[in-house]
Amino acid sequence: MYLVVKGKPPRKNARYRIGTVGNRARMWDSEYYRDFVLRLQREWVAMGSRRASKGSWHIHLVSYWPRVRKLDERVPYGDIDAPVSIVLDALEAVGAIDDDVRVVSAELHKRYDPDDPRIEIMLTPTVQTLVRQNTDS
Repeated sequence: MYLVVKGKPPRKNARYRIGTVGNRARMWDSEYYRDFVLRLQREWVAMGSRRASKGSWHIHLVSYWPRVRKLDERVPYGDIDAPVSIVLDALEAVGAIDDDVRVVSAELHKRYDPDDPRIEIMLTPTVQTLVRQNTDS
């Protein structure tokens, strides 16, 4: 499964919003997260709505950030692991995977693209899952 979600890659600290109702603390999904889920869902439906519901999976994420940070060299702004948990939660929320615990490995990359910020998501079965599927056939 390969998906490209346009817009800034999601940030790990933007998943929830915390506030109070009366004198009680409350936590709910942020508008930022809900918007990302909707964009992801549009892409997932456009790509045929294939669901990962058996075996274990590997995720490959490439985040394209719109800004760079000038250290000793120019590097894309944003932590490399920033989108991981939000992407996994969103994949589960739209039904692309039945449980994000199925993702057992990850490969992460970040790039700079000021004109087209996005995140590319590739979800593939692990070798063990492929071998099991072939022996069950």
